[in-house]
Amino acid sequence: MYHYFTVDREPTQVMQQLLSLVKNKPYFVVTSNIDSHFINSGFDPNAIFEIEGNCRFMQCETACHVTLYDAEQKLLAFYAKQENGSIPTKLVPKCPKCGGNMKLNIEVDSHFVKGATWQENNQKYRTFLDQAKNKQKKIVLLELGVGLRNVLIKQPFMNFTYYNSNVCYITFNKGEIYVPIEIDSQSIALDGDIGQSLSEIVGLNGC
Repeated sequence: MYHYFTVDREPTQVMQQLLSLVKNKPYFVVTSNIDSHFINSGFDPNAIFEIEGNCRFMQCETACHVTLYDAEQKLLAFYAKQENGSIPTKLVPKCPKCGGNMKLNIEVDSHFVKGATWQENNQKYRTFLDQAKNKQKKIVLLELGVGLRNVLIKQPFMNFTYYNSNVCYITFNKGEIYVPIEIDSQSIALDGDIGQSLSEIVGLNGC
């Protein structure tokens, strides 16, 4: 999966279109993607918060300490040696502190390590929103393909819209559109293909 999603993967048309819409404006990306696609597509690395981690890094399976380790070479070694979805047991990395197994730094359980980079990017995201809010700038929250039950991105976006009259909340999602009545007048909901919708918006903006 790592090889498929990250190695020699060209930026998609959707990513290129999205970048063309925001590149000349102040922006910040908060994403549940765990594959560096925004960075690889040319977005500013200092304006990206991967809220559920990144598959390029690994941590102790039981989070016995909070250091993260680059996993790329390990993952590529897995890819080279895998057969029918299995790899030699000896390739499974061990924690340098407790000797237990290592795992990818992705939020799938309570042992997810929110390391120094996670904390720093979280603070950058909060600061970006606070500065925009305090200056009463017009803010667009552009939400792409976030599920109805998401509490890490969708719920905070809707709450932020409710408490700030200068915010426009735009949600793209095929077959899963929900906008609370309390923010209906500040919201735009687009049910359909994200790529097609972005193409139309890019065309209207002359990007």
